[in-house]
Amino acid sequence: MEKTPLHLLPYFMQKSIDELQSIASRIGLYGLQNSKQRLVSGIAQKIVQRTTLERLLADLEEEACELLQFFVVRSEVAIVSQDLQNPAWRAAGSDRGFILSELMQCGLVGIGTDENRMYHSYALFEEVKGPLRALMLPNLPDPLAEQPAPKNFSAGTNTWLEDTITLLGYLHRDRIPLMKSGELSQREIRKILPLLRGTRTEELAQEPVSGGSSWFARLFRLAHGAGLLCEQEGSLVPGKKAFQAAINLFGSPKKALDRILSMEGSYPGFETDLKCILNLHRKCCRKGSAWLSVESLQNHMYPPLPGGQPAQNQQRISAILYGFFSLGLCDLGHDGEDLLWRPHPELEMIPEDSFGFIHLQPNFEIVAPANLAWESRVVLEQIAELISIDTLLNYRITRDSVYRGFCSGWSADEQIRWYTRQLGDKRTIPQNVHHSIESWGIGYGRIGLETPLLLVCETSMLADDIYHSKEISQHCLGYLAPHILILKAGSEKAAIDSLQRMGHLPHPDVGDGTRWIHSGDRGADPVD
Repeated sequence: MEKTPLHLLPYFMQKSIDELQSIASRIGLYGLQNSKQRLVSGIAQKIVQRTTLERLLADLEEEACELLQFFVVRSEVAIVSQDLQNPAWRAAGSDRGFILSELMQCGLVGIGTDENRMYHSYALFEEVKGPLRALMLPNLPDPLAEQPAPKNFSAGTNTWLEDTITLLGYLHRDRIPLMKSGELSQREIRKILPLLRGTRTEELAQEPVSGGSSWFARLFRLAHGAGLLCEQEGSLVPGKKAFQAAINLFGSPKKALDRILSMEGSYPGFETDLKCILNLHRKCCRKGSAWLSVESLQNHMYPPLPGGQPAQNQQRISAILYGFFSLGLCDLGHDGEDLLWRPHPELEMIPEDSFGFIHLQPNFEIVAPANLAWESRVVLEQIAELISIDTLLNYRITRDSVYRGFCSGWSADEQIRWYTRQLGDKRTIPQNVHHSIESWGIGYGRIGLETPLLLVCETSMLADDIYHSKEISQHCLGYLAPHILILKAGSEKAAIDSLQRMGHLPHPDVGDGTRWIHSGDRGADPVD
């Protein structure tokens, strides 16, 4: 949430003399009671002094110090009253209003309204931020303190891109009909789930990220919102150039991070939290790959409020870490109840122009490394069938997958050449696989459905006269039968107008062909 900076002088000039004298007494300022201007100026100068702040901190109650530390750490964010709603705090009998009042009477915190003017907002004065940080931040837990390796952990991968490509490939292979509600049926979804890596780790997602939704629901929502999916004749299919659009969207994890987390559950202070964790991530990558405590990170960014840490603050940090994890920027582990994280650099993908990494076996199965170039993975999704995905990618070449490749513009020769290039110099396509792809290619396109614009004539002689006329020849593509001409699509009106100018009396509308079924009874030439 955007906040309006608070400054000492203009803020205190709105206060009464009595309120100012109370603040002055609290910070040890005396002798300026005769002039409001001098009193405000004196408070502004006195309160930023280190000795003044040290004495204030020593005099504050423990709960007030905890709350002040929270303000110092979250000083770039507008803190509204809802951020301070802590059931544990209330259960401990703490009076939030009294503690806030104490900080305001010390001249450290001011009050205003949030940008929507719905709640009170609280903030440190800009002039005291720096001195208070110097005094209080060194006392925070060190988020970079190394921890023992956990017994169990999950390695992060760019799950968003990987599963988006898997989803697009599945929809490319199988046209999935939509229900009347415009959604996929649960039966179809259950078929896709085993192929999605994210379904195996979705229990790590926190409520602020998941919103209670499953991994598939979030993946589908993002793919649909990014224009990667479209409806075609009642079925869900990949949009035009959807594969490349997915690579552009998720190919750079750090660029995709803000988009994904913002879409999934932004909150006041999200940008500040994300920036902080990104900075820590960079520091950790330079140091190595040590395991770090999630709790220390949470307490560093959200110092416990009086009575304990609100659950929402803990979930916010865990949610951002899950975003890092699902883009391959960190690992997540746990040792009992202790949650740990370990940053690592972006996964290095095999370059698209590097070959010899896939294995094609005589049983038509393909084994490829998980870090295969995204562009190569996209080709496999179009010409092979994904069987499983784990530490390796497993595909299978089938008659249907090769046929779908034909339909996507991959001829038999192009598919064979692609596999030959990918296998490298030391391996070749098994002979039976090579022969099968070739034979399927020979059979492709021998039958087809067409929706041409036909000009049906009563006799072949009439068809010849019209075909060779200068008025109609420009619209003709050729003969379908001796008495039937094929016209260019979209030339209906121009053809009817030309026929009328030639003295013919054509039907005024384009029919569906049924009126010519019995044309032979009127003496038309037989149709072969």
